[in-house]
Amino acid sequence: MCSDGSLLADNISGSIHKVGAALQGLPSCNGWTFWHFEKPHHDLEVIDTLRQELRTRLFAA
Repeated sequence: MCSDGSLLADNISGSIHKVGAALQGLPSCNGWTFWHFEKPHHDLEVIDTLRQELRTRLFAA
């Protein structure tokens, strides 16, 4: 991730959606479901899970 919040992969920079689409050769991509992170014990989870957890915590406060 770049300091401005954009991604850089295979010399493509931009949003999670733009980079995901370019890497797949598609016109568009839902970056929240394309990108994954590794949880403890090597489980992969879509990054949308993190976004939903953060929203839940922020709205509960």
